Amino acid sequence: MAVPRIRYIIEIFQNANLISDVIVFTEWINAISNSDQFQAGFLERRFRSEFMPAFNTWLNGSRPNSPDSLPSGSPFVLPEYSLIKYNESTRLENEANQAFNKGSDANENGDQYIAMTVLFATLFGEANNYHHLPLF
Repeated sequence: MAVPRIRYIIEIFQNANLISDVIVFTEWINAISNSDQFQAGFLERRFRSEFMPAFNTWLNGSRPNSPDSLPSGSPFVLPEYSLIKYNESTRLENEANQAFNKGSDANENGDQYIAMTVLFATLFGEANNYHHLPLF
């Protein structure tokens, strides 16, 4: 079936997006750790739009050590971080599976119809062979 192949292709691209987000975020952490605001700003402008809501939520989170420290954890574990195409591919795969199941059910009904038609035709054909016998 072609749908799972499409999903795998989308997953490959989404994995590439995830890797890209992790690399740019890690470099941003390094720039902040080295007090390189220019580099940090440059990298922030390169964050993907899907990553920004999670990054902003994470950055505005609680900072237990001091207000100048970075929050604990990472933006990747927050619900705001979502790979949109992956979610869409999952939804499309579910729709495709439902359509496939509906088609399988229709195919099963068709098979049963054909089997019953053949059975009745056979019975009526055999009954026709014995029409000359008395019923009682």
